[in-house]
Amino acid sequence: MLEQGLKNIANSAPSRWFGKDFIVHHGAVVARLVDILAHQNTNGYAACCQALAVADVRNKLGNINTPLLSIGGEFDLITPISDAQFIADNIPNAAIATIATSHISNIERPDGFNAIIERFLCTNYY
Repeated sequence: MLEQGLKNIANSAPSRWFGKDFIVHHGAVVARLVDILAHQNTNGYAACCQALAVADVRNKLGNINTPLLSIGGEFDLITPISDAQFIADNIPNAAIATIATSHISNIERPDGFNAIIERFLCTNYY
């Protein structure tokens, strides 16, 4: 990856990021996000991947003491709903919400995502 850049990774990402219907009907959005990823700094991307691979903060979740909403995409293969549920189960005052999307739910279903966030904020902060 460091020698070749992120083009191959970027070109294969949409099927992990979004459902097929979104990819078909929102090609310009998908292309823009692919382009953004393809032009990221490869060393920075590699460092982020490494950090995600070794980070394990599960034992610290109980220290979070503010209301938290863990959102899981029903079709997300990168971070499955079980991950969102684990977070919600291990943080006091946490809740889980699911949305019929893949990984980037705020882009794939912005209205649904925003409604989830608005309900959470209105319930917990207003």
